Amino acid sequence: MNPKQYAEELVEDYYSTIMSFLSDNMRWENAKKGALIAVKHMKGIFDGLHKPEYCAFDAIGERKFTFEGEHPDHMTGYDMLEYLEQVEQEIQKL
Repeated sequence: MNPKQYAEELVEDYYSTIMSFLSDNMRWENAKKGALIAVKHMKGIFDGLHKPEYCAFDAIGERKFTFEGEHPDHMTGYDMLEYLEQVEQEIQKL
């Protein structure tokens, strides 16, 4: 899912939960605010993962998880932060 599609999905999910007595425009703006809050929290989680205290170590002290990632088919933590930045920008454009 590209950043624009994910942004639209987040806002639509929040839009459907907002009280129906508000005008459509008020519901849309509040949905955007809710989606931006969700993205902010996700970014905070991924941003904190690169710190050594958040890396997993096995019994002999070897690091099992790195923020950079070691699998070419998976998004790294840095890639996820960049993706979430793009999602945030797309939400603001809606």
